[in-house]
Amino acid sequence: MSALEPVADRRAIVDRRTIAERIAGMRAGKRQFGQVSEILREALASGRGEIARRLSEEPGRGRAAARATAFLHDQIVRLAYDSVAPEMPGIALVGLGGTGRGEMAPYSDVDLMFLTAVKPSRDDGNAAEAVLHLLWDLKLKVGHSLRSVGELVEKVGMHQPGVSRHLKVLRDAGLVEVRRDAQRRLYRLRPEPLMELDAWLEPYRLMWTSSLNDLERHLDLIAEARE
Repeated sequence: MSALEPVADRRAIVDRRTIAERIAGMRAGKRQFGQVSEILREALASGRGEIARRLSEEPGRGRAAARATAFLHDQIVRLAYDSVAPEMPGIALVGLGGTGRGEMAPYSDVDLMFLTAVKPSRDDGNAAEAVLHLLWDLKLKVGHSLRSVGELVEKVGMHQPGVSRHLKVLRDAGLVEVRRDAQRRLYRLRPEPLMELDAWLEPYRLMWTSSLNDLERHLDLIAEARE
């Protein structure tokens, strides 16, 4: 399976639109948090059950299960985010680690960054906490941070002109596309070229995996012979 191959039959894992409609139809009030949490808990359990069923039927497709697990968590996080979206107009949610790569082991941590255009305000922090409390209530382990774009630039150690040059290289290579929004330029990753590269690498990845497994078995035999 290609690392960027789409997850098959996504709605059987989680139907985000139907769940979002259920949440949108709820009355606002003190019990809303608990009701949203219960809906998301049911969706998470159902999705995990579907992924486990697929893996039991095709045990050799562990990578497909990892992709499906990442998709399930992505949708749960998105639903949690959307449930408090009116309180988060200036925050983008970024997946990191396996969450961002789109491959997660079952019950692995969810790594998130709440990203703001300017220095995060107290309201931004409160809104991020509202999402986190929902996810924590689902017993998810969540690594998280709240950062501004300026903080990220400082951590990278690259000034804006340097960032712009790198983005131009990516755009010229066809790896990102850009659109204007007033004075801003918004970039989006184009996965198609990466999918082509991953498909080209797949036979070599399989070959090396098989060769390394053979080497491991050979070394084990040597070690046993010496004992």
